[in-house]
Amino acid sequence: MYSYLVHERQEAMIAKTMSLSDVRQSLPTVVDEVVETKRPVVITRRGEPVAQLTPYIEVKSKSSVYPLRDVLIDIADDFDDELPMQWNALA
Repeated sequence: MYSYLVHERQEAMIAKTMSLSDVRQSLPTVVDEVVETKRPVVITRRGEPVAQLTPYIEVKSKSSVYPLRDVLIDIADDFDDELPMQWNALA
């Protein structure tokens, strides 16, 4: 049985569905299949999805997580000067 899943990149992927008892009997084979096909396996218990086995995706670099880390910014000379008027909220 197969079901459709939406991946992080919003691409429709066909996921294989297996019962928990079937996965227990052949876990190494199921893991090898997920690694080779890069497709997830939905694990069901009594016909209801309870877990998902997905391939491991390594984060390439921290710069992709923090895209502005190496970007230089300019701060105005008067950045920390007092404001010309007080805010009403501070009164």
